[in-house]
Amino acid sequence: MSERRLVWKIYPYFLLIVLVSVLALMATASVMFRHFYLEELDRDMQSRLRILVQDLAYRPLDPSDIENLCRILGPQTLSRVTVILPDGRVIGDSAEEPARMGNHSDRPEIKTAMAGDVGRAVRFSDTVRRRLLYLALPILRESRVVGVARMARPVVEIDAELRSLMWQIGLGGGGIALFAALACWVLARRISRPLEELRLAAERYAHGDFKTRVPVPDTLETAELVRTMNQMAADLDVRMRTMIRQKNEQQAVFSGMLEGVVAMDREGCLIGLNPAAARWLDIDVDRALGRSIQEVVRNPHLYLCLDEALMAGEAPVETEVILRDPAERVLQVRARSFNGEDGRPMGVLMVLNDVTRLQRLETVRRDFIANLSHELKTPITAIKGYLETLTEEGGLEGLAPAGFTMPTEIARVLGILRRQTDRLQALVEDLLSLSRIEHQAGGGQIVLTRTPLLPVLEMAIESCAAKAAIKNIDVVLDCPSTLEADLNDPLLAQAVENLIDNAIKYSEVGTRVDVSARQATAGVSIEVRDQGMGIEHQHLARIFERFYRVDQARSRALGGTGLGLAIVKHIALAHRGTVRVESHPGQGSVFGIDLP
Repeated sequence: MSERRLVWKIYPYFLLIVLVSVLALMATASVMFRHFYLEELDRDMQSRLRILVQDLAYRPLDPSDIENLCRILGPQTLSRVTVILPDGRVIGDSAEEPARMGNHSDRPEIKTAMAGDVGRAVRFSDTVRRRLLYLALPILRESRVVGVARMARPVVEIDAELRSLMWQIGLGGGGIALFAALACWVLARRISRPLEELRLAAERYAHGDFKTRVPVPDTLETAELVRTMNQMAADLDVRMRTMIRQKNEQQAVFSGMLEGVVAMDREGCLIGLNPAAARWLDIDVDRALGRSIQEVVRNPHLYLCLDEALMAGEAPVETEVILRDPAERVLQVRARSFNGEDGRPMGVLMVLNDVTRLQRLETVRRDFIANLSHELKTPITAIKGYLETLTEEGGLEGLAPAGFTMPTEIARVLGILRRQTDRLQALVEDLLSLSRIEHQAGGGQIVLTRTPLLPVLEMAIESCAAKAAIKNIDVVLDCPSTLEADLNDPLLAQAVENLIDNAIKYSEVGTRVDVSARQATAGVSIEVRDQGMGIEHQHLARIFERFYRVDQARSRALGGTGLGLAIVKHIALAHRGTVRVESHPGQGSVFGIDLP
């Protein structure tokens, strides 16, 4: 359907209503005036005819006198005057010789008049060759019809009079219609002008010009609409300014972030990218936006991260991605999906951190600790061997001259040296063990197989049985024989052994340590529960860090290296699991390993 302006939709209907009204008025007036004119003509003809009838009622109906009378009255009354006898014979006519006229008894107006009533008819006259309006009255003598007097007027004259009258009515109606058309045009424009102004204002609003205001008209409904439109423009102006300010602030933050930020829709097309991400991924922002991640970055790990984030819902997905072009770079990726208005995931936001330098430093640190531990192991072993030789019974005396007595202070010093050497050797062993676990886990060298959990836990308890017996501590195991998990037997046994060893160290004599394993929602959960002194809340977040000690003096007195729980954590990570701790001072502690 074609679109037209409102004025051209309103004005034709207004004009049509006016024209129909004027035409209907003219038609009604025409009918009424014709009827009125005919009635007036009828009354005039009747009044004239009655005078003639009254005169003829007392006059002899002599044909010669009647004919002369008709010829005199015809021009005077501007009518055709005819007198007819009851037998239908014409004895007088103002327009024709009576002898030449036929019998008129069959004329309808004559029949009606012969019956004593007023006769009327409109028909074509063969005598005068015109359509005539006939009016006939009976001539009565002593209540007896002795003849009929008739008058006739041409219908053409009547129509001419009516046409003249209709022309006058038409001219008046045309003037009224013209005036009404102009009035309708003014009314239509008055209705459409505020809407046109609203349309122009809406176009300016669409182009961002919210300063425009529409003048308020004097029509209540339109005025309310205009006020609402103006208020909407003011509100939109405030909101747009706020949005632009927020967008500029966000863009400044987005561009100034050290982290790379990548936003993609659910199909993987880039919808946002900050300079840091563009620099690390080596892509052009303007050319990359709107294209899929597969087109601009050749790295399957990013594609996998996108799919995992969409499937994970609101849970974040973390991974590391290695880029090798143009230079090798290690990126830590944290991805999370974001939802649209319908609550469904509509895209993924990725935050990239360049950890290349940290990875290199971590590698240097690991290599340094591993090399240092390895280099220290040989001299420590040699020192420990010589100290054991010297502290054995007769060892130092055998090296001294005959009769030499060993001073007590030397024996005490040698004992201290031997204990510190043992502690140093344990520290080196733990460092080597931790370095080995990190190296194997990073290189994918740790093989996990489906294994029953009960034998592994029994092996760990067996290793700690001697220490538990010294402090009279019962180690109780609760593990279903059917419980299995994907694990590496020696490593998991070492982790559980470290937890049991810690529980024994920090538990009082005669208490109990519970070791349990059960099926959990996400996998398998292993717990070691003690009845020791507990740990204060502020230490729980750092308890698995290297060399972190809750009580420095007590830990050293018990011979700890500060690496036991760090080893437990890395073994759990190597199994794709996590570690946790729950503790309250005076209520003991619960250390857990959760395996998938």
